[in-house]
Amino acid sequence: EMAVFAQFSSELDKPTQTLLAQGERLTEMLKQPQYSPMPVEEQVALLHVVIHRMLLELPVNRMTEFKAGFLEHMRTQYADTLREIGRSGVLSDDNAQTIEKAAKEHLTQMMPPEDAAQEAEKEQA
Repeated sequence: EMAVFAQFSSELDKPTQTLLAQGERLTEMLKQPQYSPMPVEEQVALLHVVIHRMLLELPVNRMTEFKAGFLEHMRTQYADTLREIGRSGVLSDDNAQTIEKAAKEHLTQMMPPEDAAQEAEKEQA
């Protein structure tokens, strides 16, 4: 509904812009290949990163790249965390912190801090 509203509004306030940006990123993270469902623990990790607004500075056109790289990073460096989430069905505080740490590591690898600021400026222009 908010995206439809935004089409007809000439100026949006900052909270509305953030909400729309968050929605775009959430939509991209939820996309899965047909007949190839993503394991629940990987979905949990991705959703946690988006819900905690860790990707707002990453352009939407790089979400697929982030998703692939982040999941690979989680599978290779933090497999125990994914297994624990899958086994227990619970996202503990420790596992949430590990996911956030992994996301920060991957984001830094994808976009050094100075690149992130430049990309965010371009997207808002």
